[in-house]
Amino acid sequence: MRNLELAMINRMLNEPDEFNDFSKYDIDTDLMDEDTAIITEFIVEHYSKYGKVPTCLTVKQIYPKFEEVEAEEPVEFYCIELQKRFSYNKLSSIIEEVTQMDTESEDFGNVIEMVDKVENAVKEIRVIQGATKDIDYSKTAGDRIDDYKGRKISKGLLGVKTPWATLNELTGGFQKSWLITLQGLAKEGKTWVALILFKYFERMGAKCGIFSNEMSVEQMNLRLDSLTFRLPYIDLKRATLSPAEERRYFRGLNRMKMFKKKNSIVILGGGSVSYITSKIKEHKLDCFLVDGAYLLDDERNSSSRTDKMYNITQDLKRVVMKTETFGMITLQLQPDEAKKLHDRGNPMGLFGTQWARSSSQDSDVVIEIVSNENMKEGKIMGMHLVGQRDGDTGKWFTGWDFQKMDFPEIEEGQMVMPTSIKNTKLKQKFGTADQGFKVGFKNIGTKAS
Repeated sequence: MRNLELAMINRMLNEPDEFNDFSKYDIDTDLMDEDTAIITEFIVEHYSKYGKVPTCLTVKQIYPKFEEVEAEEPVEFYCIELQKRFSYNKLSSIIEEVTQMDTESEDFGNVIEMVDKVENAVKEIRVIQGATKDIDYSKTAGDRIDDYKGRKISKGLLGVKTPWATLNELTGGFQKSWLITLQGLAKEGKTWVALILFKYFERMGAKCGIFSNEMSVEQMNLRLDSLTFRLPYIDLKRATLSPAEERRYFRGLNRMKMFKKKNSIVILGGGSVSYITSKIKEHKLDCFLVDGAYLLDDERNSSSRTDKMYNITQDLKRVVMKTETFGMITLQLQPDEAKKLHDRGNPMGLFGTQWARSSSQDSDVVIEIVSNENMKEGKIMGMHLVGQRDGDTGKWFTGWDFQKMDFPEIEEGQMVMPTSIKNTKLKQKFGTADQGFKVGFKNIGTKAS
């Protein structure tokens, strides 16, 4: 692996124009050999200070043992190969530990410890492989021909893909000129769901705007950082990250500061629909989120809150049509009625918000998140597409793990009630561990009326 590292360094020094390609990959210098890691960090720091990479002569003077080698491949090639090698080494080491376990011992504590190690190793490998490169719109015209052909094969994916297959199948992807409503109870996770979606859109090359009415910019930054660098949110919030996580966090932030991506997320304040329109044009946004749409100013000065919300959603629908973007708004459900339904695993549907008439009329898609005590214990979130302008309703489940920051779609058969649940009534209501969530979820999927 040392040869690969040396080749990458030499290529950066001899072809300085390719250094930006290195910035697109989160190469963890902690996984490199000590001497090549030091030189790589020196090059990054030099670029940060002077806006260019040092010469080979400079590096040789400071690090006399530096070896000059031929490097015929582009920097990007070496970055990808290093990611593969790092992942392979991590996987090999954990497999070796597993095979050396004492299988005849009746001490099951070491088994649990090993499972934790395997989970952490898989998480680290995902982080290593998770780096993506910027998308240059003008240079991907040929790729978009392939994308079109791919959409034909995928049977109807017309818009922007989301991270959840069921949502893609139901909607065909989020499309231009769509207004999407995301509804749920207070503190149930609406903003998190929205940020997971918009972080995914950003990774796919979209320029995203977040208009935050309910949270400060600092709170949004923390949440986005935890998603971007796959850091446990509570530990990040309390500043109790492990040394390795802290190094990864600082390295990622420094590189983010040095290499400003064309496609990114812009966090903006609230205001009015006119303000949102101006920011869409200013930042050339592809999509936007309005977190807490009910707090926007009504420029028509309505006398009632219902009329105010009607005006806001109607005006936002006009905005997405005019700007050819798609927008998402978050709305809060009526608490008393919704909680009773959510406790049974059922959505409230199209008329669950105080402003149901306006939001359902102007929205192309309405998604409701559903959670109950059992689901929270099992780190699972239920999601329902309770209505869309042209298509079916449906439901799906995602992981809801803020330690691993992992939110994949999961099958009902994979959901098992954790043994940590001690409440007898809960066990009677939701079944044993063997029965999993079957009882708790049997009514989920009821179509909106």
